[in-house]
Amino acid sequence: MPRLPNIKGLKQLQVVAVFLLLQSSPVAAAISDLLIAMETDGRSHTVQHTIGSNGTDIGLELPGSIIPQEVRFIGPDQAEQAAQHQLNPRKLQLQSGSAFARYHHQYGQDVTQSAENEFELVTLSRPANITIYSGELEESSITWVFPTDFEITSYTVTDSLTGKWVVENNMLTFHQLSDEAVTLGIRYRLKPSNKLTKTIDVCSEVTAKIDACAPDADADGIPDYRDVCLGSTTAETDILGCRDGSTLVLEAVKFTKGNSYLDVSARQLLDRVAYAMQKHPDIHFEVGAHTDNGGAADFNLKLSNKRAEAVRHYLMLKGVDPNVVRAAGYGESYPAKDNSSSEGRRANRRIELTQVKK
Repeated sequence: MPRLPNIKGLKQLQVVAVFLLLQSSPVAAAISDLLIAMETDGRSHTVQHTIGSNGTDIGLELPGSIIPQEVRFIGPDQAEQAAQHQLNPRKLQLQSGSAFARYHHQYGQDVTQSAENEFELVTLSRPANITIYSGELEESSITWVFPTDFEITSYTVTDSLTGKWVVENNMLTFHQLSDEAVTLGIRYRLKPSNKLTKTIDVCSEVTAKIDACAPDADADGIPDYRDVCLGSTTAETDILGCRDGSTLVLEAVKFTKGNSYLDVSARQLLDRVAYAMQKHPDIHFEVGAHTDNGGAADFNLKLSNKRAEAVRHYLMLKGVDPNVVRAAGYGESYPAKDNSSSEGRRANRRIELTQVKK
């Protein structure tokens, strides 16, 4: 039976690839980040659309008679933007800050079925329901997350000046680089099954997340797929495969200056964190984000909050119950080392994971 990607924690889903709000653009501009989590019928999907602006008047129109499952505004004008949304629930509009809407939808004529369990999606590289009233759309990206039993067979080759594709397992992202939208085509299918096999070896899949089948390279009793400190030689470990009882610095979760985007290394580590948390749903955690003292303190506090939320939302996307993980941004308030050296500042820019009491 086809399996969905591990997204049962979509109750408060926010973006897979958390987008950067425009902090220092010299002109009024906006960005759009669209996440589409496909379901096993090849058409239905959960959408989370995030927009941001630093002066551009941007509007997001929800399709058809969609009633969103969640809408959130972030920024100094969020109360006014939320009030405006209440007057027109199918539209999000802003000139500052960010907003996202999450809703369930289905592709119609955009998806055709060429053969049994084989599909082709044809769509624009920029969302048609985005309107720019002033300024410009500086960045736009669309990410499709396919169920684990689906495979992407091909996608439209575009000019390098038009946009670029990023492929990671069953996640496909198109980053728009030019001003004009182009038509994209994506072919995907349900992975062929071996109908001649009468008995199924549950350990036959390389990706099997079964403890009895999974490798444990460092022999700490925690399978590699949920071992956050993979390779550690610590004798006594906790449920994460790390030193028991300690606050853990997630070394692989690093951000470029001013950004809250999770790169591939960060997401690979957080995948293991997510599996560990789901194995022990009765244990609660806090994701704490810290910065160095470069820049204004209030900016650092806001940035740390964005980064902590980015990590929490990715964990929820991977199936973690939102009630067992909280996010906290501490800015520059709790340095781990002296900020007077580059080494110290680098150590202070960190994401920490701590077990907390209920």
